[in-house]
Amino acid sequence: MRWCPSCGDEFRSGIEECPDCRVSLTEQPSTPPPPSRPAPVPVATVSPDDDPVELTRVAANLAELHAGVLRASGIPVTVVGISPFTGEGGPALSFSEGTQLLVRRRDLDAARAVIERPSDAPISDEELAAQAEAAAGGDFEDGAVV
Repeated sequence: MRWCPSCGDEFRSGIEECPDCRVSLTEQPSTPPPPSRPAPVPVATVSPDDDPVELTRVAANLAELHAGVLRASGIPVTVVGISPFTGEGGPALSFSEGTQLLVRRRDLDAARAVIERPSDAPISDEELAAQAEAAAGGDFEDGAVV
């Protein structure tokens, strides 16, 4: 038997090259390198300089769901739990007053459209371009979405 030194796959005799890795096979198995993990994607949040406004106040689990959908749409969002004891942001007992979602003021209309859309409603190319434009804060050349 022959082995690929890159991926560690085993091949029958007569095969000289790994079809996936394009490297010559060896007579002895080798330990494949550990799989590489992709770099973590930074979470897009809203800073005080971004003119944040409250989009909604909902249960913590729904707030995280909305935040994920908004970030996937290119809209930065900050999730803030409200403490019933101090009235300030924090993780303490956010269920009593709800968890606040903050977005940039310029993204407010696009963010509302994203979270109010029925989950099974398709997004047209025009709506997707409008959301991307609103999130980027400007016009795209030739209607291109990046």
